[in-house]
Amino acid sequence: MRNFHHAALPLFAAAAMASVSHAATTRNAVVSALAPVAAVDFEVFLPLRDSAGLDRLLEAQQARGSPSYHKWLTPAQFAARFGPTAQSVAKVRAALAASGLQVTATHSRSLHVAGTAAQVNRAFQTTLNAVTLANGARSIVAASPLSASGALRQEGVVVADFTGIPNRQAHSVILGPAPDNRNGPAGAYNYNDMKQAYDYPSYQTILPGGNRLDGTGIRVAVVMATDALDSDIAAMFDHELFTATTGKQPPTIEHLPIDGGAPFDPNSGVSVEASLDVQQVLGGAPGSSVTLLSLPDLSDQHILDAYIQIVDQNRWDMVNSSFGGCELNYTRAYNNGTSFVGVLRLHHDVFRKGTPRGSPSSPARATAAASHAPASTISAEASTPSSSRASRPRRTTRT
Repeated sequence: MRNFHHAALPLFAAAAMASVSHAATTRNAVVSALAPVAAVDFEVFLPLRDSAGLDRLLEAQQARGSPSYHKWLTPAQFAARFGPTAQSVAKVRAALAASGLQVTATHSRSLHVAGTAAQVNRAFQTTLNAVTLANGARSIVAASPLSASGALRQEGVVVADFTGIPNRQAHSVILGPAPDNRNGPAGAYNYNDMKQAYDYPSYQTILPGGNRLDGTGIRVAVVMATDALDSDIAAMFDHELFTATTGKQPPTIEHLPIDGGAPFDPNSGVSVEASLDVQQVLGGAPGSSVTLLSLPDLSDQHILDAYIQIVDQNRWDMVNSSFGGCELNYTRAYNNGTSFVGVLRLHHDVFRKGTPRGSPSSPARATAAASHAPASTISAEASTPSSSRASRPRRTTRT
């Protein structure tokens, strides 16, 4: 998760991005001022304390021989050690309330806030616009840099919404029906293909603790836009006679919509990726408990909301996030005629010069250190286009 670098910029950087990206976003879009009474909700992040200490802890947790090796913090322990103080949270809550904004939820290092567009405009001295792109996608983008004052500025709050930064990409493309993988190098992976490809030991192997070597007792969260179909999962296992071989029914998943989620779309590469993610996890560990956190889209807002849920609920041992935000996403050809190159240059410039002292780091870092105590960990996979990935056999999900 430490690779998720856009998650929370200092307010000045996020606001500057909003200014640059607004011009790019609106170039091929329908733009109108958001109605003053329109309901808006967003996340306000507070800075972490002792960022240098957190960096040392993250290193120590992965260093064999360290007293902290694989000794994870609970969210409560993380908040007590690195989260904002109760005094800081109280000041920010009061400042938001003074602007008419309501705090609807409190998390380990952020507040979920609701109000009207007019209240947000006043609190952050901006104008929120409703933007509809040529492909029908809608978002709320600040027309000018966000600017906080008073306690909000003093406490160094971060608002990661309203920037107009392009969504992450899943990089899965539907090329057509896949042939049976026994008849060529391309095709779908069945559950036992994973065993063969990676030379897994037998699922019948019993670990010292008494569990089978099939993921039993492990809980995995998959973060991806759209849902996946239970029937697709069953088809992958039934194709290879899983029940006849093991005496068990094909595994199923828990479906957890975030911000309303989105249904499975058989014509969407994102839905293909959601299906692949859960199928590959269960193919390697059919005894594991998998939860798909289904997002409406791969915007930073929804991704962060999913990560916040993962930290707050603290019931998963591993996290899979299979999407990316590489530089290709910022070019005009990749974004329906809209160029975000200016935003990309600004982002590189901000991080090359360094983040101002006292500004918060990515909230996603919290999940790298905080997890179930004492025996579990939260980790993440971030997928971006690469030659190694492109050279793998093409995979498609059965629908």
